[in-house]
Order: sequence, then C-alpha cells, then structure tokens
Amino acid sequence: MLRGGAEKVTEAGAAWRGGHSIDDSEPKYGLAVTGLAARDEIVYKGGARAGDRLVADQALGIGVLGHRLKRGVIGEDEMMPAIEEAAALNGAAAGGH
Repeated sequence: MLRGGAEKVTEAGAAWRGGHSIDDSEPKYGLAVTGLAARDEIVYKGGARAGDRLVADQALGIGVLGHRLKRGVIGEDEMMPAIEEAAALNGAAAGGH
C-alpha cells in the first residue's frame, strides 16, 4: 500500500513527505496535499448552483464495487477495470494542472 502510494506521488511529479496508516481490521492509509496556487486559479468544490456543469474525473461507484468484492459477490477480475481507473491520475480532468 505504501509503495503504491509512493509510486503515484512520484508519477504526479510531487514529493513524498509523509502520510499515515492505521493497523485495523481493514487497512487505512492517507496522504495530505499541500502547495501554493495563484488566488485566481483556485477552483472550489463548494457553491454549486443549478445549471452548473458537473465534471466527474472518474466513474462513480467504485465504493459499491469494493463492497461487493469484499462480500464475494464479484471477483477480482470484475473489479480490476475500476481499480485501474481509480489508479489513474486526474490531471487531464483538472485541465492538466
């Protein structure tokens, strides 16, 4: 899990400076993202209004599929397309930033 995270951080051109993991019944892992941005280039996720365009950078439902995998309803072969999509960086969806 840590190696995969480090590989994605490197792929994104970022620097690894830490994270966290928790030894629990299900592994938990996370990273924080920090950086600098020009004020006029910041995009906020709040304040949507009726008629605004919604852009999804990945398909919805990976959590549902993950739950079905854990319960044995689907197999790993059925889960792999969703895992591969979730592992793809979303820079193109964010305008390449």
